[in-house]
Amino acid sequence: MIRLFARRCAASAVDGAAALLLALLMGRTLGPFFASRAVITLRIDDPESLWKGPIPMVLGIVGEVAYLLPLTLTLILLAEPLTGRTPGKAVTRLVLSPNDDMTRWRRFAAKGSGPLLCVLGLLIGRWEIAAAGVVATVVI
Repeated sequence: MIRLFARRCAASAVDGAAALLLALLMGRTLGPFFASRAVITLRIDDPESLWKGPIPMVLGIVGEVAYLLPLTLTLILLAEPLTGRTPGKAVTRLVLSPNDDMTRWRRFAAKGSGPLLCVLGLLIGRWEIAAAGVVATVVI
């Protein structure tokens, strides 16, 4: 039981590292777009905004990568319904059981809903949706 938990944690760490690596690779291309969407969505330049203090400043420093992480994590998690495994599950040799299409898409809907909501919130300019995505990611 403990071994399985350790393998799942390792798989999640590999998936997170893959998402971070992908965000670093895509940082110069899509990073400025998502960072500019974050300024609009979170109204960072607005004096009446809720987003004041050190958090927007820190995210602004690493914005090209930080705002891309939800997108890249969604892409990494999308590998599971498409191929049956995420990169982390492939490395740790974890197998989904049962491994049918409907189960894969349900798992993606649950696990990928948080990052997907973050991306959607940034794209349509609604910080409430992005915040719900962050909460969903933490809870799930």
